[in-house]
Amino acid sequence: MKYTCNHIIEVRHTCLPTAAYIYLNSSSSIDVVVVVVVVVVVVVVVVVVVVVVVVVVVVVVVVVVVVVVVVVVVVVVVAVVVVVVVVVVVVVVVVVVVVVVVVVVVVVVVVVEEVVVVVVVVVVVVVLVVVVVVVVVVVVVVVVVVVVVVVEVVVVVVVVVVVVVVVVVVVVVVVVVLVVVVVVRVVAVAGAVEVVVVAVVVVVVVVVVVVVVVVVVVLVVVVVVVVVVIEVNMMMTIMIMIMMMMMMMMMMMMMMMMMMMMMMMMMMMMMMMSSLLSFS
Repeated sequence: MKYTCNHIIEVRHTCLPTAAYIYLNSSSSIDVVVVVVVVVVVVVVVVVVVVVVVVVVVVVVVVVVVVVVVVVVVVVVVAVVVVVVVVVVVVVVVVVVVVVVVVVVVVVVVVVEEVVVVVVVVVVVVVLVVVVVVVVVVVVVVVVVVVVVVVEVVVVVVVVVVVVVVVVVVVVVVVVVLVVVVVVRVVAVAGAVEVVVVAVVVVVVVVVVVVVVVVVVVLVVVVVVVVVVIEVNMMMTIMIMIMMMMMMMMMMMMMMMMMMMMMMMMMMMMMMMSSLLSFS
């Protein structure tokens, strides 16, 4: 393979293959900005939707359980209400995520080069992982709320623990595979600053997904504990657990805001670096 070196390449202290040199000089900065902006918007939308769904589900579960304890509502009515609310929330989340994914794929395929499309496909896979995790967690919450009143608490706790472990293991494996794919792809086109920028964004997206999954799993565990405590009729402990859950929600919101700020700062730094290297 032929190598082409000039003053642009020498700034990076490397010599690129001809194909990578052509790609680097053919990609406009507008395309890179469009890709980064689209990816960041998708990440923000997905994280916001996930956080809203988790908060809604937790609040609905707590309210229903408190109503069951205080007013002694019929179990069948409570189960129907919870199932309807959860189904509506899940449908809304799936529709929003599918629309966002379709729009992003269309825009990226039309605007950017083929190499960047590979990285964007990784983002799409991460989004789908978020949807799957949220759906699994919602189903677990529904099962806990409906079943705790009927069967033994120990059985529910065991089922929840098994589901949580499986979800965490699957998410960790998927994240590792995605990171390896991105690193290999970026190394294959070393020197393409645009690809590095998008790869950094993808890594940040993976980190956000991991944070979201961990927070959702913790919230599910908290909900299970609250339901178990309510089953034992310990009102003081119920209030303490609800306060702890609210504090955890606030921490989750702060964590998401910090992640968004870090992601935006990293994106700005990488775009500035890309501009400096392009004009040097």
